[in-house]
Amino acid sequence: MSATAAQTQMQALSELHQLLLPQTLANALKTPFYQRHWSGIDTAAIGPGGLAHLPLTDKTMIRQAGRDAQNRLGDTCHETFTSDASGIPFVTVRSVREQAFLHEFFARQRPAGQGENLPRAIRFKNIDQGHLSALPAAMHAHELGLYDHGVFSYARTLLGSRLEDQGVESRVTLLIGLERMLRAFTADCENHVRPSHTLHSIVSYSHYLTPAWRRRHETFWGCQVNDRFTPGEVFGGASRDNASGWWHWDPQLIPEVIGAHSGQVLREGVGLLALTALYPFQQAQPLVRYLTGDLVAVTHSLPGQEGRFAFQPLGRSRAGIRQPGSDDWLITPAALFEIMDELPSVARLPRFLDSPDVRDPYAIGHPRYQLQGRECAGRTEISIAWQASPRLQDAPSQAALIIDRLVAACPRLADALERGEAVISSQARARIGADLIAHAE
Repeated sequence: MSATAAQTQMQALSELHQLLLPQTLANALKTPFYQRHWSGIDTAAIGPGGLAHLPLTDKTMIRQAGRDAQNRLGDTCHETFTSDASGIPFVTVRSVREQAFLHEFFARQRPAGQGENLPRAIRFKNIDQGHLSALPAAMHAHELGLYDHGVFSYARTLLGSRLEDQGVESRVTLLIGLERMLRAFTADCENHVRPSHTLHSIVSYSHYLTPAWRRRHETFWGCQVNDRFTPGEVFGGASRDNASGWWHWDPQLIPEVIGAHSGQVLREGVGLLALTALYPFQQAQPLVRYLTGDLVAVTHSLPGQEGRFAFQPLGRSRAGIRQPGSDDWLITPAALFEIMDELPSVARLPRFLDSPDVRDPYAIGHPRYQLQGRECAGRTEISIAWQASPRLQDAPSQAALIIDRLVAACPRLADALERGEAVISSQARARIGADLIAHAE
């Protein structure tokens, strides 16, 4: 993207946020929760750059408020049940009115009679999240369920077939699914003759996609992986720019990154993600300055895109170790997960165990480990416990390897260890009740 195009895009985004934020705040104030939460604050004077004048919200607050945090007046609502990545049940709502708006809005994005054939996609059905907005999409999708017998064989047949449907491309060019489903499919296909295919793109979403698995997909299929970051509580998400390696949000969301220690909005660095979901894209469940529980790196300094918000997801904040008295982090969840996910010596929790087509549920499952930290006598004591797989031969050398790789991946941890401000240990255990969702999301 040229610098001129980036500036034009940022200006349009700013104008959209200026237009929709007042409606968003007015909609939120129709709920008893936000009336109490913002008591004494003149919201009429708050623009996109002044959101920090409003207090943050989080999942616990919204859950405790229940219907007091929902705007159901004059509408019918459907419940969306999700535990997001924290494992805590959370029921949000989508109203009929907002679903109708979304359907009409996205239908308009591809005018009738455009003359171009729709791309053909294979899309594995989402089994991890509850009721999602069913939206018109500019593609024709073959919806496949992971628990349907023979699904992988059929998907390979589709990839190699030329099909005839009015207004649709004859060959499959898109492969879409949850990250773990794509793992399962690619791992299965690696044990067969690779089907002749015309894939242009693989779209992964939900779980954290490690660089190793990105390379594995792209090497096997010979096309790019496009990664989506999609918090379950809000409508919309972010897409990875493969040129820069940073993510950009959909325009109907206003993102912020908050320093975990200072509580201040960060323009550069690592902090806690907060999102404001804009009206009318999100109506029945207003979420303003909502802390998602995610840890992200943020920058506004990408070359040619100076001033534009960009971020990288780093996992769930509660699965990392923060540097005491600072907004910095000694260990990010993503750094440790990437290491543990590649070690065959670490036991794994199986995924899709009952699927007839998943060849090895353990191979694509989550590594069993736990990361803990505590302050003691002026220094941070860090421990990594992991469950050894039956293949492990030398636990001490593996424990040392984990520490060496983690120190190399986390410069602030290396500095703290060198200054004597932190100590770290790693040991294998017979059993780990792993906090798997926090590690993987």
